[in-house]
Amino acid sequence: MKKRLLAALMAGAMALSMTACGSSSGSDDSNAASGGDGASAGSYKVGVVQLVQHVALDAATQGFQDKLTELVEADGGKVEFDVQNASGESANCSTIVNGFVSAGDDLIMANATAALQAAQAATSDIPVLGTSVTDYGTALGISDWTGKTGTNISGTTDLAPLDGQADMLKELFPDAKNVGLLYCSAEPNSKYQIYTKNIEKMIAIVAEMEDGPEKDQLISMIAHHMKKLMLVHNKEGVDDTKILRDLALYSGGKINLDPNTYLLHEFKEVKMPVQQGKKRKKR
Repeated sequence: MKKRLLAALMAGAMALSMTACGSSSGSDDSNAASGGDGASAGSYKVGVVQLVQHVALDAATQGFQDKLTELVEADGGKVEFDVQNASGESANCSTIVNGFVSAGDDLIMANATAALQAAQAATSDIPVLGTSVTDYGTALGISDWTGKTGTNISGTTDLAPLDGQADMLKELFPDAKNVGLLYCSAEPNSKYQIYTKNIEKMIAIVAEMEDGPEKDQLISMIAHHMKKLMLVHNKEGVDDTKILRDLALYSGGKINLDPNTYLLHEFKEVKMPVQQGKKRKKR
């Protein structure tokens, strides 16, 4: 029961919205009660892996330590933290987490998506709490995301309301016609925000428009934009059927296009020519 108690304390220490998890299959009370080597009742060892040093991530880690220490000590226990920084390298996250597992830590706190993914790969028994993660379904590769991982993983999300962000842009820049969105194609949560949430909002607006040339043009623009975004992650090519299926899904069935007749343009990645330095004349 020791790890479950610690997981509950950790959950109480989290201040943001929760992505509650179910019980991990295959775990039992005897394993959960074992804890780390040499640990006594009420004494816990927590491994913290942080992707990179950053003021926001640092604050999350420190707040986590402060609150958990307060909760555990109020219950008459002690907690020891092993905080390690991966210096921005995903491979380092894996090495750090594997060390926590080998040491028999009671709980792992993973700060940022890459750290959470490393913890997911390293253990299905030790409770894992994540923070600074946008969408757990995307980060953990859960296609039928319901808000529960069903595993040993839980945590908090830092996803800001996209509707609020759009409203703020309109308020600050009322005359803006084109808005550029920068994101990291190597980060799954960036893809989630750019492709899923923003595209979903655009489709919902267009789906409510009256039928006509303007609506048809906007649907075409959105569909081709979706294809270009997907090509960033699938260099070999994108199935147009997937794009049209997403259009139907995000519009609640209001935009249905026949893949046999509605053809999207083909896009190719254009590589920038390598600039060669000018040769210096021999004197």
